[in-house]
Amino acid sequence: MTRVRADGLVKRYGIYTAVDKITIHTLDGEFVTLLGLSGYGKSTTLRMLAGLIQPDEGGIFFDGKDATDLSPDKRTSSFNA
Repeated sequence: MTRVRADGLVKRYGIYTAVDKITIHTLDGEFVTLLGLSGYGKSTTLRMLAGLIQPDEGGIFFDGKDATDLSPDKRTSSFNA
């Protein structure tokens, strides 16, 4: 079962696109690392997954449940780690 799924995440700041259609699928027990140069959207992607900022496009799912619009505190109380 897919544990964490991010489908087509996009985040823009004005005319600058920080994250452009990233898709991540992880299975239970997998370890994932984001690598890239400074300014390539790693922190922005993690902030979207954590619920600290909202994506402009795309969706975030934990254990198949939509978490895209949930605040960080709702994510931790609604989903098992």
